[in-house]
Amino acid sequence: MGATTSGATGGASRLQAMTRNNSTIADAWIFIGHLFAAPADVGVARGFPIARRAPAYRNWFYADQDGDPASAEAIRERARVQVEAAWHRLDDQLADGRTFLLGDRKTAADHLATMLARWSRNMPRPAPSWSRVGAYVDRMRRDPGLREVHRREGLTDWIDE
Repeated sequence: MGATTSGATGGASRLQAMTRNNSTIADAWIFIGHLFAAPADVGVARGFPIARRAPAYRNWFYADQDGDPASAEAIRERARVQVEAAWHRLDDQLADGRTFLLGDRKTAADHLATMLARWSRNMPRPAPSWSRVGAYVDRMRRDPGLREVHRREGLTDWIDE
């Protein structure tokens, strides 16, 4: 993946950052977009804010609505390949033993990645099927705040798996 994490200490706080090709990726959406980016030629992503950030998921769920229905299966297959490649990249990144995406502290990127992991639950290969991603998702599922959000939203089936 060519990405590393680093931390800068300033007083009592620690700033988490991810770098790629010597450029810092500080925004959670940029980080997630890096993992879930899709080429522009794969379907149309419109009217759905996350579609600009995770177009492969948009193409997976709405291939038959966003473009030519005759191309929907090909678009959906390409989206599946892209989503699985992103989870593979994340699994590789987690090989260094980090607890969370950007190190040993939870960030917004972790909550976004967990949401995307939930979205994969009915795909041919859900995110937790990668060993390190599965362990990561299990850690996130134990987070009391995340569990409460899932309870309030009626999403307890996935969080309790």
